[in-house]
Amino acid sequence: MNGPRRVQTHLRGETPRRSPRLSAAAREGLTLLEIVVATIILVGALAVLMPQLELARLASLRATREADAVNRAVSRLNETVALASTGSVPEDLEIDAGGGWIETVTVSATEYESLLRVTARVTHTGEADTVDADVSLSREVFVQAILDEVLASETTL
Repeated sequence: MNGPRRVQTHLRGETPRRSPRLSAAAREGLTLLEIVVATIILVGALAVLMPQLELARLASLRATREADAVNRAVSRLNETVALASTGSVPEDLEIDAGGGWIETVTVSATEYESLLRVTARVTHTGEADTVDADVSLSREVFVQAILDEVLASETTL
């Protein structure tokens, strides 16, 4: 051993002295290295999660557009059916509703003379000319006026 060994003794009631190099506040805080490591871990987790958040945002937007397209198609279909049930046969039409929405209504005959098939189709074209909503609804409509015309023409024969 390289010299005499020092032994510290403490009298009763005395507490051992701490090293004066570190204050109490310095021992309780975080070191710069710990903060840098925590920041790197946080940035890495965000880098992994950001693509997933973007996919979730796009899926939510697509679901919203699909719901809007259904609502628009139902509305357009109900308008056309109401017009057809009065005896007025609506013409096919295509409406550019703005904002990428295109609404198309087609009225066609069926195998029965007094029935019409009304089809409403709504599409939405989003960014980069991609279709992100496309809904088509059809309904067959009984038109009494058409039946009356057919019956009147049969009685005159």
